[in-house]
Amino acid sequence: MINERVSYEIGSGITGVALIVIGYFFLFDVVYNSFLFFYKSIYLHEYVSLRGSGDFDFVSSLIKLIVTFILVLCICISNRNRCGHILGFEVVSFKCFSLCVGCVFLYFSLYDFLRCLFGGTSISRLFVDDRLLESDTYKIFLAFFFVCLIVPACEEIFFRGYLIRYLLDRMLNKHFCVVFSSMLFTAFHYNYSSPFLFEVFTVSSMIGYAGIVSGSVYPCMVMHGTYNSVFFL
Repeated sequence: MINERVSYEIGSGITGVALIVIGYFFLFDVVYNSFLFFYKSIYLHEYVSLRGSGDFDFVSSLIKLIVTFILVLCICISNRNRCGHILGFEVVSFKCFSLCVGCVFLYFSLYDFLRCLFGGTSISRLFVDDRLLESDTYKIFLAFFFVCLIVPACEEIFFRGYLIRYLLDRMLNKHFCVVFSSMLFTAFHYNYSSPFLFEVFTVSSMIGYAGIVSGSVYPCMVMHGTYNSVFFL
């Protein structure tokens, strides 16, 4: 009876996540391609220019953020009484919080050490050299607000606040939950280069474990925001 119960929980957990992922990418695909269609119909010359320069990546990121926000909002509406618990809004000690955030700085120290160690070798292709997002001064504040505050909050609430806890509640192994959510998170950033995707998966896994250890999504938000802020240094 217990084994049947466990099998049912695992099956329902995987099915639920599959539906969420399919729904997410379907909604994103519909919104993004609809935007491109109407933009191309109205501004054909600008469309060709922006398409060639890759500037639609920002539009893609913005739409992903909107879709993520919609998902989080739907989760909150459907679970009004348990919204805080389901999304991981739990109080965490300052010590635990500091240790989680300190891991980000430790990661970059180790990252720079390995990049120097393997510089000039084939392994160096796994490292990201250029992290600067914006060179125009007037865009920096807006980009910082978007990349370091809004995006980390929405993404962490969904991936580490809701998704990992959803999988853990279905009695799935915590390592599987972290790896699985990190794979989805990496797929979520599909429009980036391969070296950066490797780094995204690594950092996502680190944040995932921090979320499980702390039992809260708050350290995950700060870790993600701290990591993104390095792109402006």
